[in-house]
Amino acid sequence: MPQPTVNLYYAVTFMPWSLKPLYALLADRLPLCGYHFRPWLALSSAGSACCYVLAGTYVDTIGGAFLVTLVRSICNACAEFMLGAVLVNEAREARGGSATTLQAAANACRFAGTFFSAAVGLLLYPCGTVHRRLPDRLVISLTACLPATVALLAATGVLPELRDTRSQRGEGGGGGE
Repeated sequence: MPQPTVNLYYAVTFMPWSLKPLYALLADRLPLCGYHFRPWLALSSAGSACCYVLAGTYVDTIGGAFLVTLVRSICNACAEFMLGAVLVNEAREARGGSATTLQAAANACRFAGTFFSAAVGLLLYPCGTVHRRLPDRLVISLTACLPATVALLAATGVLPELRDTRSQRGEGGGGGE
């Protein structure tokens, strides 16, 4: 990509992060199976995983890169919002727990994920004259394993969220309580 296109690419792909109020509206107004956050986390994580596989296997044009990365960014931003909402609900519901402790734990997990990603990146793309261990497209495709795992965990009910039976009966949304 030419440099001006790269600048536009990053500007476009960061836009979905500013749409978090829309993800909140989606979760609040359209619960799935009585849950406000878990199904949306599962769907958005699965969408992200699919986008990584598409990017790694099929994308070979600038337009394709824009489209797939924009959809992936929407999925990632939505997933991050849904996970944050679950965290806030847990902090609110915790008896004897501290919201600051929960937030600190979330930040620690984020840092651990960043550190893990950097370590794996160094293994796959060593510095210096050593050749790459895996082809670029394979690495991009394998990245799908992480959001796919999140989708699986969210779909199987590992995340704590109470079912909102009012939304099943059409009595309005709520926070899953």
